[in-house]
Amino acid sequence: MTKFLAINTVKPLTPAQAQALMREEVEATTRQYIEGKIEQFWGRLDGPGGVVILNTSSREEAQSWLDALPLTREGFLTYQLIPIGPLSQLNVLLQDAATETL
Repeated sequence: MTKFLAINTVKPLTPAQAQALMREEVEATTRQYIEGKIEQFWGRLDGPGGVVILNTSSREEAQSWLDALPLTREGFLTYQLIPIGPLSQLNVLLQDAATETL
């Protein structure tokens, strides 16, 4: 399983557009969360939009999940997908610790 950090950019919605799409968007993201596709989701503090951590087997699968969301489908959200994983640089610390104990 791979994780992707998905950072979205929001195109402004009118109140009528928001009313028409937000309930479906919330239901769809909640469903993905319950299914384990979305591990975490956060609001951005630097402006409108959000950040999502996805559990997926590929970039293509992650993109297809995001594309299925109503706000993405209707062109109001775009995502930057970044693969993430354990911080492998920490191995240096473990190797140094092992060397010191010998």
